[in-house]
Amino acid sequence: MTEEIKQPETQPSSEASPPPQDTVPLNAATGAAEPSPGQETSEAPEKKPESRFKRFLRRLLWTLVGVFVVFAAGFITAWMIFYRPLEAQKRSLEQQLQQIQEEKAALEVTKADLETKLQDAQARLADLEDQAKTIAAERDQAQTLQYLLSALADTYAAQLALDAENPTSARLHLSNVQASLRLLAERLPEQKEVFTEMNQRVDKAMQTLTTSPLTAQGELTALADYFLQLKNLITKK
Repeated sequence: MTEEIKQPETQPSSEASPPPQDTVPLNAATGAAEPSPGQETSEAPEKKPESRFKRFLRRLLWTLVGVFVVFAAGFITAWMIFYRPLEAQKRSLEQQLQQIQEEKAALEVTKADLETKLQDAQARLADLEDQAKTIAAERDQAQTLQYLLSALADTYAAQLALDAENPTSARLHLSNVQASLRLLAERLPEQKEVFTEMNQRVDKAMQTLTTSPLTAQGELTALADYFLQLKNLITKK
């Protein structure tokens, strides 16, 4: 009969041992906790494949973004290359235009002043021209009167020579009268008939100086009357 060997009774330790913890086994491949045998595994839902329309929209969006970026870069580049210098040129042209307008305004003021001076000068010139015409007319009148008085003086001298029985001296004075009549006819063309009559009387007086002194005296008296009438006509102008 075998004897049962009794194990010595161990005294309980004064320290309470910690309660056993549930350990979760790890998956060696992934390092993730493996589900417990009683726990059901939950699988993630599979993603649906992207539709063709969405892919088209995404590509279109990226294309539009790319086009916008390219357009923006082109715009900035064009602005830096073209528009910025054009703006500077525009400002320069505006300044030049303003300067030209100011110069134009100043020239208009100068032009108005010169026009006023020109009008004044023209008015003075018109006055001077009128004065010159008046002086010229007076000069011509004086010259005509000089020729007329010279002819009248020669007529009187011829009469005195006839009274002194000096036909030679009378003929000389009548020659001077003929010369004066030619000058007077040029200055007074409207008196052509009168000068024709006067020349005829001079010719008749010269023809009768020796043959009929009284007839010559009558012609010279009539000639002197013509000269006096012409003198009154000229001085009334």
